[in-house]
Amino acid sequence: GRELGPKAGSRMLPPRGDCSPPRGDILRGEDQVDIKRNAQLEIDAARVVKSQISNLTDDADTIRDTLEGETNLGPMIRALVLSIAEDKALATGANDAARTLKERAARFEHRVESKRELIRLAMELAEWKTQEFDVGTVTLKKPAPACDVTDEDDIPATYWKPGKPTIDRVTLLKALKAGEDIPGAVLRNGAPILEIK
Repeated sequence: GRELGPKAGSRMLPPRGDCSPPRGDILRGEDQVDIKRNAQLEIDAARVVKSQISNLTDDADTIRDTLEGETNLGPMIRALVLSIAEDKALATGANDAARTLKERAARFEHRVESKRELIRLAMELAEWKTQEFDVGTVTLKKPAPACDVTDEDDIPATYWKPGKPTIDRVTLLKALKAGEDIPGAVLRNGAPILEIK
């Protein structure tokens, strides 16, 4: 009359009438449709990304190298995000280098002008008009006379453009070069111009 339990290693059977499969073993039909649809969307999106590379950038080869071997959308986007970070770092470095080069160029240009001024001054003091060297010929040229307006209010009406409140500097310069004494204006001879050939 003693009740016996299940033998060791025996398999427990579900109660009669309960024939439902264990939870999670079988997906509902609509879930299967969603998974297939999502998978297809990812495949299509990945194809579009690869096919549109040449339309989106002028550096298509580089991006193709970045995505080489990637066929799934997730890893593809991850590779692009990582590549964006790398490109930003490269852009920052390039901008820093360009700024440094620009500053160096400005210093070199200033040195050029300083050296030209030294040559001009030295040749003026030595009263040299031209000198020929194995590296080039240096010449001091007289600048064209210029008109300096010292006081516009004193300029006679003759030298104002009709209908415009501006001075006719061409006419004024001609008169000054001709030796006329015009109130409010003087003839200026600038520094000699240095020419290196």
